[in-house]
Amino acid sequence: MLTRRAFVAQLSAALVAFEGSRLLGPWAGRVSAAAPPPLVDSFSALVAFVVPGSDSYSVAQGVSTPEPGGVDAGIIDHLIESFDLASPTPPPFPSTSAFVAYVLDQFAFAVSGGQSGFAGLSYGDKMTVFFLMEQDPQAAPLAQAVITLAAFASYSEAGVFDPATRTLTGTPVGWELTGYPGVSDGRDEFVGYYRGRRTAKR
Repeated sequence: MLTRRAFVAQLSAALVAFEGSRLLGPWAGRVSAAAPPPLVDSFSALVAFVVPGSDSYSVAQGVSTPEPGGVDAGIIDHLIESFDLASPTPPPFPSTSAFVAYVLDQFAFAVSGGQSGFAGLSYGDKMTVFFLMEQDPQAAPLAQAVITLAAFASYSEAGVFDPATRTLTGTPVGWELTGYPGVSDGRDEFVGYYRGRRTAKR
């Protein structure tokens, strides 16, 4: 059985590690490992793009909602860690997440004429970044992985999961957004379908 943790590890390892060395090539001479991009800002801006909410990153990009979004789910650190643990670090970057943030920034500079990194872009310009990445055979797999992992993390329970007790410390934002009522031993909607029953009578 493929667990969610294994899914994240396999997806990021396959798409980031495999493409990392080739994608780095054109920029290798311009990378400074001593000056990595601001990871929290980069990944918060990414998550706000994928699942907008009422947070400051969503407001800044020009697309927000009254409801909490991915940033409010408290998964930014978990998302960064997922990339770092799942894939070898492409040198000279200090981490895989720094490499991902760097690539996002390079495409953002192309879109903004060198005026802004990914975290400072509008929602429309972020769309253009991913459009350009998807047109690049080397960058396309990374674009797909980044979007997939950001969405996956935003709707997960990672932000409120206590690994020490293996319990939730609150209601996950993903549950609120989807109307998921939580874990149950059964649902009323399924009553009446046992042994060919076609009504919901108890």
